[in-house]
Amino acid sequence: MSRLMGGLLMLGLLGACRTTQEGAPQEGAPQEGAPREASLSVRSGASLEQAPVCGAELPACAEGRSCIAFTLEGQRQARCLDATTACSELLSCSDGASCVVMESYPLQLRCSSP
Repeated sequence: MSRLMGGLLMLGLLGACRTTQEGAPQEGAPQEGAPREASLSVRSGASLEQAPVCGAELPACAEGRSCIAFTLEGQRQARCLDATTACSELLSCSDGASCVVMESYPLQLRCSSP
């Protein structure tokens, strides 16, 4: 009985570890018919040019600024920004979504669905 249970457990583990089949959707990939995820963009008249790039191996951000990570035009980046104004003055979300700051290190800007 214990061999049978051990064999079933092993088959379950092997099934969980199998690779994805060709043509099967990859984890995190948008599924056909799924709603499009809102994306961040720089607000009209705003610029990130003066915001230094930041990260674990780079100098700390100036006082009043936080290292904030976000994806802009498909590119992941982290910049020293004021967390209190990053969403209201610099970046906005498409499709009526709200820009939110997620507590982590670095902080992260994401779009929250309406």
